[in-house]
Amino acid sequence: MQLTVISDTRALIIHKVERNQCRLGHPAWAALFNLRIHAVRPLKVESNSSCASGTFLSNRTLINIGGNPMVGRYTFTAGFGDLDGLQAVCFFESYPTS
Repeated sequence: MQLTVISDTRALIIHKVERNQCRLGHPAWAALFNLRIHAVRPLKVESNSSCASGTFLSNRTLINIGGNPMVGRYTFTAGFGDLDGLQAVCFFESYPTS
């Protein structure tokens, strides 16, 4: 859904959980992708950020606003509860470049 290059070695991926193989005990809504070694690290995001929009703040923090509501049989039964992404605001602070 979203791919943001945050350094010369890392990209931030924000995706939906439906049929997502990237897991953190449950499907992950976001992950860091290492561009050098092609490794993925799931990130803990608390709400459904699929279809959100974002921009960078002056301190290099990415702010991601909005998202999707729960998708009943996929997200609620995966143990997310009722964390609705429609009114969510997520901040991704700068990550080390190595």
